Amino acid sequence: MRKLIAFDMDGTLLNTAKKISDGTAQAIQKASEAGKIVILATGRSRNELTEYESVLGPVRYGILESGGVLYDFKEEKILERSPLTGPEVEAILALSRQEDVMVQTMSGGRMLIQEEDLYRMDHYQLGYFFPLFSTAATRVEDIRAWLMEHRDEVEKINLYHTDTEARERTLLRAKDLMLEKVYSEVTSIEFSPKGVSKGDALLALCRILDIDPEQTIAVGDADNDLALLKTAGLAIAMGNANENVKRAADVIVADNDHDGCKEAIERFLL
Repeated sequence: MRKLIAFDMDGTLLNTAKKISDGTAQAIQKASEAGKIVILATGRSRNELTEYESVLGPVRYGILESGGVLYDFKEEKILERSPLTGPEVEAILALSRQEDVMVQTMSGGRMLIQEEDLYRMDHYQLGYFFPLFSTAATRVEDIRAWLMEHRDEVEKINLYHTDTEARERTLLRAKDLMLEKVYSEVTSIEFSPKGVSKGDALLALCRILDIDPEQTIAVGDADNDLALLKTAGLAIAMGNANENVKRAADVIVADNDHDGCKEAIERFLL
């Protein structure tokens, strides 16, 4: 019997309008009332989730920052965090100077960006995130200087490129770095410490909750969900998922605009 379901957010739990549908919210509530555990497994930081708190009341735990932080929403505290080392941050910053990129970082539940980059997000094919970033991001004058000053306090760094060709060049330059490097959004690479992923964080949460990973379900749509899908007992791809995710999945449900997450709960958790 399945006990826990883990949902990615963007492209999965959230529809294209960045909302959680009423049907999905009702299914989450129903699952909670049935004694099931619903968790988030997202690349987002804690302060990027505020607008969803009223809908996600039954959700106690979150795998945040692509596994960099394991969070208890009820207690409002970090259970575990996995920071990059200072030299790793410096190496990623060196990469960032070789292409036209927007640097985003996450530290202790906060998401930080450079002030001027907020108004150039379309340039990095990221305009659809402007409403979120404008309200949730901590803005600094010089993100690279901030990272150098706080390089031992960072869990994840994203580099948003102008196009996919530039992203490929960065990935090639980063081939010798012993880091997790995952594609996200249209042009981003997420850099996390080696061995840190949504999948590893799911295992950590299963240990805390004394749940067999085989009793878990994971639902996702993008490459940064692959480790999560491979770890869970049942891997579910959204109908809008990319081909890598669909190949890794045991089941494919409807897309994120047609209540795929509601379907996952009703068919496979309840």
